[in-house]
Amino acid sequence: MTLRSCVSALALVPFVALATFACDGKAPAPDAAAPATDVAGTAPEAAALTPDAAANAADATALTPDAAAPSAPEKVASVEGITEYRLGNGLRVLLFPDPSKTTATVNITYMVGSRSEGYGESGMAHLLEHMLFKGTPTHPEIWAEMQKRGAEFNGTTDYDRTNYYETFTATDDNLAWALELEADRMINSKIAAEALATEFSVVRNEFESGENDPNAILYERILASAYLWHNYGKSPIGAKSDIERVPAASLHAFYARYYQPDNAVLVVAGKIDPDKTLAQVNTRFGAIPRPTRVLPTSYTVEPVQDGEREVILRRNGDTQIIGLAYHTVAGSDADYAASEAVGHLLASEPSGRLYAALVKTGLATRVWSMQQPLAEPGTILFFATVPVDKPMEPVKAAMLAAIEGFSDPTNPANAPTEAELTRFKAEAAKSFNLLMSDNQQAAVRLTDWQALGDWRLMFLTRDRMQALTPAQVGAFAAAYLKPSNRTLGLFVPDKAADRAPLPARPDVAALVKDYQGKAAVATGEAFEATVPVIEARTKRTTAGSVKLALLSKTTSGGIVHAQLVLHYGNKATLTGHTTAANLVPEMLMRGTTKRTFEQLQDELTRLQAEVAISSAGTVPQPGLVTATLKTTRDNLAAVMALLAEILKTPSFAEDQFAILKAESLTQLEEQRANPQAVAITAGIRKLMPLPPDDLRYMPTMPEAIERMKAVTLDELKRFHADHYGASNAEMAFVGDFDAAAVEKLVMDLFASWPSQTPFERVPAVFTASLGGTEVIDTPDKEGGFVISVQAFELRDDHADYPALVLANYILGGGGSSRLNNRLRQKDGVSYGAFSQLFASPIDMFGVFFAGALGNPANANKALAALLEEAGLLIDKGVPADELAEAQKGWASQFDTELADDGAVVDKLVGGLFIGRTLTWEQDLNARIAALRADDLKAVLAKGHLKIASLGSVVAADQKKAAGP
Repeated sequence: MTLRSCVSALALVPFVALATFACDGKAPAPDAAAPATDVAGTAPEAAALTPDAAANAADATALTPDAAAPSAPEKVASVEGITEYRLGNGLRVLLFPDPSKTTATVNITYMVGSRSEGYGESGMAHLLEHMLFKGTPTHPEIWAEMQKRGAEFNGTTDYDRTNYYETFTATDDNLAWALELEADRMINSKIAAEALATEFSVVRNEFESGENDPNAILYERILASAYLWHNYGKSPIGAKSDIERVPAASLHAFYARYYQPDNAVLVVAGKIDPDKTLAQVNTRFGAIPRPTRVLPTSYTVEPVQDGEREVILRRNGDTQIIGLAYHTVAGSDADYAASEAVGHLLASEPSGRLYAALVKTGLATRVWSMQQPLAEPGTILFFATVPVDKPMEPVKAAMLAAIEGFSDPTNPANAPTEAELTRFKAEAAKSFNLLMSDNQQAAVRLTDWQALGDWRLMFLTRDRMQALTPAQVGAFAAAYLKPSNRTLGLFVPDKAADRAPLPARPDVAALVKDYQGKAAVATGEAFEATVPVIEARTKRTTAGSVKLALLSKTTSGGIVHAQLVLHYGNKATLTGHTTAANLVPEMLMRGTTKRTFEQLQDELTRLQAEVAISSAGTVPQPGLVTATLKTTRDNLAAVMALLAEILKTPSFAEDQFAILKAESLTQLEEQRANPQAVAITAGIRKLMPLPPDDLRYMPTMPEAIERMKAVTLDELKRFHADHYGASNAEMAFVGDFDAAAVEKLVMDLFASWPSQTPFERVPAVFTASLGGTEVIDTPDKEGGFVISVQAFELRDDHADYPALVLANYILGGGGSSRLNNRLRQKDGVSYGAFSQLFASPIDMFGVFFAGALGNPANANKALAALLEEAGLLIDKGVPADELAEAQKGWASQFDTELADDGAVVDKLVGGLFIGRTLTWEQDLNARIAALRADDLKAVLAKGHLKIASLGSVVAADQKKAAGP
């Protein structure tokens, strides 16, 4: 895993998820994207270039496409359905066609990240990533363009590379637009002082958000201590001072040096015509001249660590964390596969040795490992979370014994076993196969490996993992998991130091020169993901008491998505048991009467399956459990049988209940000081001011902790026995399966599983929400969070609903929304601002929810701006041109959703419960498309939403908010 910074297109977050903003990629730390700071007048003016920067800027004087026709692309390699070409100017192009999709992804990656930054330049690569969304002369409003086309997009910065991608409905026009956009901003992006003056504050606040999370800060401090000289010891987010003070001229010089075709790789994946796409790429990018400058090389070599190191972090928090780091090898090194195996064998849940030594024994509540393939020698890290009322020393001792004893040649009994390695290989194969079945994810992952030297390393490493032996894993551990290579303990002089070897950076070109790979993943049918096509292909029927929706089609890799929803209980039987109801789904996945937790996970890995069970669903209501699964056609029957076993015959093991309860209490304790969690809890209490005995009552943090402490295993067992069953159930399947066989399977597995308690849906009854502003102090937190909420009495079939949906989309539902443009782009006081609107399809109950991340000093500014923008929308409506752009964006977003089988299965199963097909949603979109500016203004004037009725919460460090 890696601490990765990003600029993200904020998507609508399900109401029950309550708006957690997550960066793409793997992140060890923040649960939320960082809030923003606004310091008026402190943005530096563009300074004169240093001689080195001026020289590099001069190298890129020809920033317009060459008039000469580009030469024909050269084919370089083809592996498992992916083909690489090289243009005359050095741009590498990877094409990954998949006709089964109705979307395409364009991902361009530049081989520059924080590793390439010099003194005073920390965070420059990431700051530049943000600036590339500020537009070009040809594309001045990139966020708006993305929203207009319903694109999913992002940019991310890592140690070795920076990338930008967009996924959109696969049309010739959209593809031409995406390629032209990326070619344009490769050379013509505006890196202007006035744009930097607001964006540096946004990035600085992203930095501050990470400062709220003890996990993120400890990770950063450990790496800073583990590395003396190499930039891998510095977080890509950069130093706060560098973010604040970087001159625009220096940033432009960095851009001109690295953002060039000979330092980039372009991936185009999805529903594309390879020949036509390559021709378009050559036309758009091939005319850009190859620069004359020579890229600087990375020559810093981190010396071998010569003794234990320790770092202590003292900050406000509610849990204790122990971390250990060991230097290892580059991602291209043959030993990197063994490094991944070591991390899995030690820290995976529930089979890992650290899990057994720490979590099962109750010493810790959670353990995990972190590593990622890097271009140069990296690290492997291990972490454990310890409750505040337990000593850390026994946990530290147990961690060292498990990790460093793993490699102890004097105790061969600790050596890795064939069974452990077999489990790791199965999990690795499953993850790789699922990745390759999703070309959008694969398109981004390929360039992570290209940053190491060549994209084919991804396949080569897969092969290396499958060829591993216990001896190789043991040898790796013996070489690197040793005290002198550890960052945690004190320095101890040792005349006979036992040091890790100094690995050299592999010759990647030699490694992949003749590599051929395996057979490409089978592609699916060319399926047109539209409502008429989906409805024509969907069969709705019943299997006993289970309502079924079956959409069968050939998919890439034979993938099948399915979702099962069980409705249970009634107001009388559910009251007083909400904590138990939420914990039962968690316990179901921790073992059955036939299999332990570990055996269950092993079987899911063997079957190439992902299964999740939760108490949330498409239609939020008490008395509901949702099971989702993803697997392959060949394994579907076995996975369905396993799901039935999980749901019907859970073991409710005492040790797993103790672990789950401890984990849950730890999470609640962590949330007590988290501004976002605190604000959301207070906001829901304003939204639904209900008595404690109401099923929908939101407990305070202390109340939630006390409820968790009071719940018992016997209560969970009784709740499951009394309520679970398939008497009131819906299930949907989308993907590669035989419909008749699946229908029989559902009948055989669930028809004879009746619910013991009669089901009676608990209605959502409207209660006027509480107004006013509540201020909550969250001491010693660098980020704050503000929200505004209101309940309204309306159902989603009301004539005014389409206008309210579109108004919310304009206000805060899209990447180029008014809230995001005002708070982030214009004022620079928030990293992310959003709004949501939801109305029940059954009850007269709706919810409006808006929020923003902000620095404590800017929290009140962020709330004032949020309320002002909402008020302007309600009072003055929307101009016709803005309305038209929003309607296009909304329609494109819906088209993108239909291309996602997981989203379609969710829509189908929700429709079964409320008696709707996807045609209802299509009709809603038609009504939204038909709205005029006067219609929108008239509906808003009716007062469904009122600024005076909004209840607001500001959660921030009040001492920081008050200023010096």
